Amino acid sequence: MNAIAARLDAITRRSKIKKREVAELLRTTPETVSRWRMGRVDPRPSHRDHLLQLDWLISELSELYDPGEAHTGCSHRISFCTDSVQLISLRRED
Repeated sequence: MNAIAARLDAITRRSKIKKREVAELLRTTPETVSRWRMGRVDPRPSHRDHLLQLDWLISELSELYDPGEAHTGCSHRISFCTDSVQLISLRRED
């Protein structure tokens, strides 16, 4: 298993987010995420950054919520949080 596949599996396991929802949060298609998981292609740097941010965020949320509980409305919360993390990252670069 490649590192990207391991990270994607960890995200879905810890959050109970469906693979389709992971693709939406990463602003790509489920087919692209599947190709990453199988090692056919590598994510672009921007997608890799989003994947790392999502993994970090899921890790932080998993300390506060059980996976089933966190999933209720989770993709909306995580989408908001990933947008916030991206905004903070952009501000740090200025």
